[in-house]
Amino acid sequence: MIDFDDFKKKMLAAKSGMVDATSSQNDEAKDGVDTYQKEWEKDAFLNYSNTWKEDVNAKENGWKQKINMKDYKNDYKCTMHQRKNPAIGVDLIRVHCFFKGVQCEHIVDYFMNPPPNKMIKEFKDIETFPNGDKITYTRFKIPMMSEREAIAKYSHKKMDDGSIFITIQSCEHADAPKVKGAIRMF
Repeated sequence: MIDFDDFKKKMLAAKSGMVDATSSQNDEAKDGVDTYQKEWEKDAFLNYSNTWKEDVNAKENGWKQKINMKDYKNDYKCTMHQRKNPAIGVDLIRVHCFFKGVQCEHIVDYFMNPPPNKMIKEFKDIETFPNGDKITYTRFKIPMMSEREAIAKYSHKKMDDGSIFITIQSCEHADAPKVKGAIRMF
């Protein structure tokens, strides 16, 4: 049986390795999960920006192309690159998606307000922020697995070039205690 609290500590420790030398997470004051989550939010865009600036075609950056859709299929195409994160050994995935006839705001809405799905047993907004970001609770059942639940903060930022940066980060919230029989995901 997996010791969930131990697993959670290891996951948080692994995530803390996803920051670079300029990160505020490198400060000495690391006093628990709440501090970690606040600091991670500050660093999410910095981490994204630094990774996004890397040339995926430069060998020294270690990116390997996994998908290269040259032509649109059902008005969609993408490229996907993957590389190890040397700090923790977990793969980073970078995807460039292109949609015909879809506005960026519709993609944000899809992530922030997912459509009904027979596997989703419960989905609710727990907290909504003035800029439209929010914290949600989702409980779902996937075939051949027990029920899972997740609390996540969905954030978005409109970029100067018109694109939109979306992060989905695991978190905890006082208004979403664990549900008996469901495994909390991080």
